[in-house]
Amino acid sequence: QNEPTLAGLRLLLIASTQVVKYHLPIFMDRSNAIEGQRINLTVGAAPTSFFICNWYRGSDSQEKLIVTVYLPPLSGYVFGPAYTGRETPGPNCSLRIENLNQDDSGTYTVTKDGPSVHGTGNHSVEVLGLLPKPNMSTVQLFRENMDLVHLKCETTVKFANISWLQNGKPLSSCPRIQLSNNKQTLTIQPVLRHDAGAYQCQISNPFSAQRSDTTTISVIYGPEKPVIRPNDVCNEEHINIILFCKADAYPEPQYAWFRDNVELDYGPKLIIEDFSENQAGGYVCQWVQHLWPIVTVGLVGPSPLSPSLFVGPATRGGILLVRPGSIELVAPKSS
Repeated sequence: QNEPTLAGLRLLLIASTQVVKYHLPIFMDRSNAIEGQRINLTVGAAPTSFFICNWYRGSDSQEKLIVTVYLPPLSGYVFGPAYTGRETPGPNCSLRIENLNQDDSGTYTVTKDGPSVHGTGNHSVEVLGLLPKPNMSTVQLFRENMDLVHLKCETTVKFANISWLQNGKPLSSCPRIQLSNNKQTLTIQPVLRHDAGAYQCQISNPFSAQRSDTTTISVIYGPEKPVIRPNDVCNEEHINIILFCKADAYPEPQYAWFRDNVELDYGPKLIIEDFSENQAGGYVCQWVQHLWPIVTVGLVGPSPLSPSLFVGPATRGGILLVRPGSIELVAPKSS
């Protein structure tokens, strides 16, 4: 590096009681600053002459000085405390920065001084690179209309756009679904059954994008009243009848079948073989589900059964809820 001449230093010491100030536009030689590449910052012309130029990383304070450049008729430059070894001054107070990294993102300030004149300008640089994969907080089961969900997208990237996806599709905010903390936190309150699914957060910039691993939200709901299919009430004799029982719920409940208070079978399907008139009557399907680690027995809706019949399964650890669905099977009368 070169030092200015003594005559030049004397010239710079000439002071005036009134200083004219100018705004200095700064231009970058490419649309995006890419990690690992270089940029060149140039200063727009001003209608006056300057003799000294300073580049700063941030505000124009001494500890953030990158380089001081002496302009014609002077020559030379002196590096400051913020010099990293990758900055090179060029003609007309331009500045080249090599091998960009994320720490180079920020505001760059230039000042120019001369007899009775002072100019300043700044330019914001965002270095884009291959983004690291963000992390998401893990979650557990949630109860519909009772719990709220907090998901957090964790990333060390300073300048990135954050978005959220449910089952691979963009998630839109609504009064129940709110984004906060620069979109890093997703809150769902209250959680509903259709909120269940695989969630991801994505960080992106114009150069690249990265998605987190999926986090699955499971919502406990129901069971609703079971429905028996098919619902044909009149059947021919000596055929096999298959009945299916289904209650809208998560997790999927177990099912029990009864006729005249007599237990027939367990499971979502009941097969009545060689149906005859003495098998006609009311068939009841009830769901049985274990949800919580306490012993409770509940009966929901009318049922031909006593709740005490279900104490055994409940003692294996969970709330037991019972709700019946029923169908009346009729055999045709002989002519």
